[in-house]
Amino acid sequence: VFLIAHFYNDIKKQKSLVKYGLIEEPNYSKKIYVIGNYATIEGLKNEIKKPEFGIVDAQIISNINNGLKSTNPVEQQEAQKKFDKLMRKIEKHIQFINFQALFNRCFPTLKINNLMQRTDTLISAFKRGTLEYKEEVFESMRDSIIIIDEFQRMYTTQYGINTYGFVIGAIMKFSNKYNIKFVFLSGTMMNTSPCELAYLNSILNEK
Repeated sequence: VFLIAHFYNDIKKQKSLVKYGLIEEPNYSKKIYVIGNYATIEGLKNEIKKPEFGIVDAQIISNINNGLKSTNPVEQQEAQKKFDKLMRKIEKHIQFINFQALFNRCFPTLKINNLMQRTDTLISAFKRGTLEYKEEVFESMRDSIIIIDEFQRMYTTQYGINTYGFVIGAIMKFSNKYNIKFVFLSGTMMNTSPCELAYLNSILNEK
C-alpha cells in the first residue's frame, strides 16, 4: 500500500506542477492499475482509505466515518456522499482490477471457464495475430504504472503460464507503444518448483 501511495502522490505532484506551468508536461505516468486476485484487491481498496498511507486526509476521513456511524439519516447520507466523492477522486488515478476481470476486458470474445488452464494455444494465436483482442483496452493504459500483486499466480508447475500470466504478457507487448511500466510484487515467487521461474522469465520477455 505504501508503494501505491508513493506513486499516487508523485502523480498528483507532477500534475500540479504542469497545471501551474512550473514544468512542461513530461512523459510521466498518469494512472496506476493494481492487478491481483479478487480477495487481495478488495483488501488493498480498504487499506488505501487509512490516513497513515498519505492518500486521504486524517481529519476528512475521521469526519466521514463519524457521519457514517451517526444515528441521524441525514448525516449518514451526507457522509456517504462525501465518501463517494473522495473515492471518485482517488479512482481518477488508481484503478483496482482482479486478474479475471482484466482478462475479460482484453479478450471479451473468449469463453473460458477455467482461467487456470494452459495457454499454449492462446499464446500461439496471439503471436500469429489470429486472436481477437481489444486494443483500446491496452491503449487506455497509456502512460500508466501497472502494479501486479502476488505475481506467482500467473503460472503454476502443472499448467505453466495460465490465463493470468497470458493477459499480463499481452499487455507487455504494448508497453513500449503506450508507455506502460510494470511493478511485480510477490512474497512467494515459486509455488512448488524452481522451474516456474522460467515461466516468469517468458512473461517478462514479452516486452
